[in-house]
Amino acid sequence: MKTIKEMLECAAAKYGKNIAVQYIDEKKTIVEKTYEDLKRDSELIAYHLSKKGYKKTNIAILSDNSYEWMISFFGIILSGNVAIPLNDKLPVEELNEILKRAGVKTFLYHKDRKALAEQIKAENGIKEAVCMNEYPSFETEAFAAYEVPDAADAAECCMIMFTSGTTGGSKGVMLSQKSLLTDAVSASEQSGCRHDNTHILSVLPMFHIFALSVDVLWSVVQGFPIAINTSFPEIMKNAKRFGVTRICMVPMMAEYIYNSMVQLLGKQPQKPKRAIAEEVLGTKIKYLVFGGAYLEPEFRSKLASFGLVVKCGYGMTETSCVISTEEGVENKEGTVGHILDCNQVKIVNGEICVKGDNVMMGYYQDDEATGEVMEQGWMRTGDIGYMDEENYLYITGKKKNVIITASGENVSPEELEKKLLVYDFVKEVIVYQKKNQIAAEIYPDADYMIREKLDNAEAAIRRMIEEVNAKNPSFKHIHSFTTRDTELEKTSTMKIKREKYYYG
Repeated sequence: MKTIKEMLECAAAKYGKNIAVQYIDEKKTIVEKTYEDLKRDSELIAYHLSKKGYKKTNIAILSDNSYEWMISFFGIILSGNVAIPLNDKLPVEELNEILKRAGVKTFLYHKDRKALAEQIKAENGIKEAVCMNEYPSFETEAFAAYEVPDAADAAECCMIMFTSGTTGGSKGVMLSQKSLLTDAVSASEQSGCRHDNTHILSVLPMFHIFALSVDVLWSVVQGFPIAINTSFPEIMKNAKRFGVTRICMVPMMAEYIYNSMVQLLGKQPQKPKRAIAEEVLGTKIKYLVFGGAYLEPEFRSKLASFGLVVKCGYGMTETSCVISTEEGVENKEGTVGHILDCNQVKIVNGEICVKGDNVMMGYYQDDEATGEVMEQGWMRTGDIGYMDEENYLYITGKKKNVIITASGENVSPEELEKKLLVYDFVKEVIVYQKKNQIAAEIYPDADYMIREKLDNAEAAIRRMIEEVNAKNPSFKHIHSFTTRDTELEKTSTMKIKREKYYYG
């Protein structure tokens, strides 16, 4: 299976009348789409894009998780175009920057994002912005005769996913149909998730590789139903409503669920803890799968005490998602799971390097950045670790600067540092990760403070951080800071020693 077309055709043939997608509509009723519906509606999007003459065009998607998001993503690729999933929570300025860099002239948006779509279209000179909710209603005789063309080359770029880089700003990761499906097939096969034993609730944003692969692609590859969550506070309600067996999440979500179980146990102390878990998440729940951010072993044990099977893994956007996973294999303490069969992994000077059909083509229009991480097909992950004789992978540290928050978002520390250094009273600053949150250490400019008669550095810094946070999405907020009386420690080339701040 190398193309999205093959994937949808196979799913429709094997699981045609089975439920593919479930969601709650505006009337608060459950809507169910079959695998035949999913194939047909995706082809309908492809038909309309082809009819408009779009071919090998970068087409963006602006939407929260929805059935329309899924068929738009598939339709863009089926029509021979390139999908650009957008993080609809980003400020307009950042969205505009991504659209300009990607050369996007058209995008599909969900009706809930109409105001944002119109603003972006006006500010960017976008040729066309189309409401994706309206596409499936255009049924014509021409569509009945429409045949989805075979992909000329499954190894060509079909998606550019923008993710925070290690040197400030975002990078466009170019992935092909072959790379996406190589990873999804290999990882889902190892997991043991099948159409007759799995029912998932999708709670993470589909514009991130974790949800796109492990929720969306896995479900279609293996033919199990995917229920789309409505909102963060309704995770538990929807888990019970849809009778799901598995939820992929980040640690921040798990804390919310765990606290709910603890509160319920306090009210019903005589009840078995597994029964408490089933009252919170439903009687069919089997697994909680974590990715995107580090899960503390202690917290993992707390979840397990409620009879919940916890699985973790390791991966990145550049490898189409999964590199290794605990799913489908025996857990080994201290590891991030067993390396997928589609990967080759080697350790070079302590750094984990990956090679395989799931590895990206490179960064969009950035040969320099691509060259920094790619060499003869091997990609340097920026993570330090080792593997054992049974192909289990261990991570012991990281070389790259990127921060991964508890919500699974990637944040460039340099980007935030630049915004703090704009303030005259900040002489030096380093932004780093502290217990899955963003922290800053600041060396104030004493001369400036004296000159401007600023006698309270801490109060000035707090106001500054509040101002910076107000201009950023919540996942980029700085949660804590410390001030210092001396300069930050530097290398012989006068670069701040970041490695001292990796695991604060």
